[in-house]
Amino acid sequence: LQATVTDGYPDIGAFATWFYNDPFVPTATPDGTLYNPLEALYQDASSGNFGLLWPTVSYDNGIYLLAAGVADLAGNTTDSPPFKVLYLDNSDPWINMPMLPGLYSTIEPISGWSVPLLRGRANVNINAGDFGGGFLKEVEHRYVNAGDDPGTADTPSGNVKPWSPKFTFTADEKVRDFRKSYMIDTCGVAPGAYDVFSFATDWAGNKSFPMGTTRFVVENYNYLVPPTLADPIVYFQQTNPAPKQDELISEGRIEDCNGPVGGLDVIVTFFHWSWDNIGMSYNSFDSFYSATGTTSIAGDMPILSSQDGSILYTSNELGYVRFYDPAASEIYGLFHPLFLDNPQPYSPYGTYAPWFTEFQPFNQRRMLANVTYDLTPLILPAHSLTLDGTVLFNSGHPAVGESVIMEVWYTDPGLNPMYTMVSTVTGAAGEFSFSQPSDISITDWVSISIRHPSAYWSDTFMGNIGWDPQNGWNEWLE
Repeated sequence: LQATVTDGYPDIGAFATWFYNDPFVPTATPDGTLYNPLEALYQDASSGNFGLLWPTVSYDNGIYLLAAGVADLAGNTTDSPPFKVLYLDNSDPWINMPMLPGLYSTIEPISGWSVPLLRGRANVNINAGDFGGGFLKEVEHRYVNAGDDPGTADTPSGNVKPWSPKFTFTADEKVRDFRKSYMIDTCGVAPGAYDVFSFATDWAGNKSFPMGTTRFVVENYNYLVPPTLADPIVYFQQTNPAPKQDELISEGRIEDCNGPVGGLDVIVTFFHWSWDNIGMSYNSFDSFYSATGTTSIAGDMPILSSQDGSILYTSNELGYVRFYDPAASEIYGLFHPLFLDNPQPYSPYGTYAPWFTEFQPFNQRRMLANVTYDLTPLILPAHSLTLDGTVLFNSGHPAVGESVIMEVWYTDPGLNPMYTMVSTVTGAAGEFSFSQPSDISITDWVSISIRHPSAYWSDTFMGNIGWDPQNGWNEWLE
């Protein structure tokens, strides 16, 4: 601390400070506690200025109002107003190890560990905080080749990959809790093993404790391009009008990170289920037929038919079509086409006719991208919740015409727990939008869960968005 004196005969000077608690990080020291003189020391001011090295580690984190005083040789004294406001922060921020999706894993040869296996796009979650006092300035993940040095908290090494993200905050934003997801596209990097490290710095210059690395492996992979409304891949085609019978047709295209995959053998198996009117359920499959298709140079599968295996479908009979790569021993995906002779409601999807099919990928996953959200004022304090985004597969292709459910938990102005659920269907680019007028206040705690429902498999949880009145928005995307 330094002060300058405008007096002809200055003698001694001193600093004083008043302490006030951060209301969100209280201490045992009462508000208004005065330290005068600071450190119980008076300074020689005869040169026209004086200073003090303040050992702040001996004082509580919080807000300090700082003033200075001086006396001259004649005994006259004057004090400055407490015009300096300081936020004292000697606590280190913290940051979690990088959290990668855990759908796939593999044995990494360098270490022999079981590590996450990333294929295509992946949402990575970053979580940091400064709850001991102070506010975050920078939060970052640094990606390097496995075993390489990421550098120090202050100085990244030259090994850090250019696609490593850094999030920065102004002091006025007062960010104390940061939970965010970001997407990386591993199709754009070389296959192999990587390490990712976490670093956080606050506005006082404190650094997070060095965290351990998260190791993962990137690999290229073959996948079945997901269906769209214009290209369903698996569909019924009428063979007999009376009695009405249909065959199942399969098409499709195989790609990898580099584009179409030609010359690949894929086994397509058609299964048949019939409805049990007594048990009111579908029996186990009573027949199946397998055929091998070889992809063209454009990656396209040949057209295959269940009728070649003498399998036809009538009213309310269920099909099951599997795409299998025998060389990789990998199932690309399953289709569950349900033959509906007459339109009928089919929860949770509404009415479909003359057939409905559900796609279940096995070496892909649905994920959220481009998610935005806001609480828009209505008649205050009520706010309307809006949420927009896109559903993609990790291959980068959009999930088209698929149901998305948003569940919202919040408290009303009377602090009563409230719940609502709304659903929508993705568009041609996988986009969706929710606008739910609700009696939500910015003083409420809000939790939003987003998932894709399934009639045959477990629902796919895709992420959670939260509103914290103290710290604002946070997100976790799978």
